[in-house]
Parts: sequence; structure tokens; C-alpha cells
Amino acid sequence: MAHKTDEEILNVFETECKHDEGLNQEEAGDALTYLYHNPTKLDISDFWDKHVEGRERINGEEFIQLYKSLGDPIPKLWDAFKKFDVDNSNTIDRDELKAIVAHLDIFNEGVADDDYYMEQTFSRADKNGDNSLDIKGKKNISYGEHSGYS
Repeated sequence: MAHKTDEEILNVFETECKHDEGLNQEEAGDALTYLYHNPTKLDISDFWDKHVEGRERINGEEFIQLYKSLGDPIPKLWDAFKKFDVDNSNTIDRDELKAIVAHLDIFNEGVADDDYYMEQTFSRADKNGDNSLDIKGKKNISYGEHSGYS
């Protein structure tokens, strides 16, 4: 995955923009996840403070600028992937996925202990049916329902 083109970034902006006025901070953060970024609220707020000049919403050109200000997301994705690939197989198996979900369970809902949920999540992400997830499969865990974005 290379950096996205301005056209690809603008496509996501236009798809996610529910208002003629543009995206607010929360909407921009959500839209960025479809471009493989997971910005913090501070990342978004800092950009707003420096570039948006008191407005509530950004336009398409500003969204492109926000995307580019965050840098290349791929090294961060790879670092996260490798953190949970405990057997260094360059794949994620069911147990490793369970550890990821448990780690991300910030509301302490115990979803990693829900066998049905875990099987559905793994099956949806395992696009080629080989019972393991490679870096592309991991992307589909986070963005599965929106994987039509290129």
C-alpha cells in the first residue's frame, strides 16, 4: 500500500461528507480510518488549531492536507501487526487475534471471550480461507465493511 493519491483521499472525503459544509473533527477522524490512519483526538485538534481558523468543518482540500500531515500510516500498521504476531510467522492466527481484541477492549466488554464474535471476526478477515491473517487480512479486520475503498 502506497500513499493515497489526492483523488483517492477526496473520494473518501466526498463519500463520508454528509453535509455540504464539510467534515467536523469527529467525522474527519472517522473518514481517516478508511485511509488506514487511526488519528488521536489530539492529532485532529492540533490540525484544526493550526489550519482551520475557528471553523467547525473542513473542506476537501483541507482534508487532503490533514491526511498528509499525519504521515505514512503503513509503518504504524506494520508495527502494530508485528506486536501481536507473537510467533513471528508474519500472520495472525485465531489466538493472536483474540489477544488483539482483548487488548483493544477499552470498555471492558469481554468481546474476546465471545467465541461467536471472534469466529465471525476472524472469518470475515480471512479473505482467502487459509486460517491466518496476513497484513492485508489485518487491514480488513479494521476496515472490513468499508474495504471497497482503495
